[in-house]
Amino acid sequence: MNVNDDLKTLSTGEQTNELNIVAAAATAFGGFLRSGEFTYEGKELRNTTTFQNTRLLRSDVTFSENNDHVSIRLKRSKTDTDHKGVEIIIAASNSSTCAVQALQRLFRLDPQPPQAPLFRFTHQTFSYSNFVAMIQTRLRLRGFPH
Repeated sequence: MNVNDDLKTLSTGEQTNELNIVAAAATAFGGFLRSGEFTYEGKELRNTTTFQNTRLLRSDVTFSENNDHVSIRLKRSKTDTDHKGVEIIIAASNSSTCAVQALQRLFRLDPQPPQAPLFRFTHQTFSYSNFVAMIQTRLRLRGFPH
């Protein structure tokens, strides 16, 4: 079953969560991202300026003209000791785990302003613990033991 088929049976909030978790997992895998580079804690959202200057936003994603890759601008990274930021290029794979397709679907079906966090959950922050819990739930629902 593909992601679009899975979405049809979910509530609107569940669909939003599913779109975001699939896009985050595909992007993290395709871009070799550390969890701290795409997750955030709720307290970080209190200071909008700091959040926008340090965390991943929708505006940090640029799709190539022919959709063969996506560019993601990381403003900070554990390996970026000069704090200059780094651009991550993720090639399209045209597979079920394609980050380019997952991000395009996310942007199309869950439109957010450019200054919004790249990923979100509807009723909780996109924190590391919430991200891991969502992945564990998805695995259990598909028959994988915990």
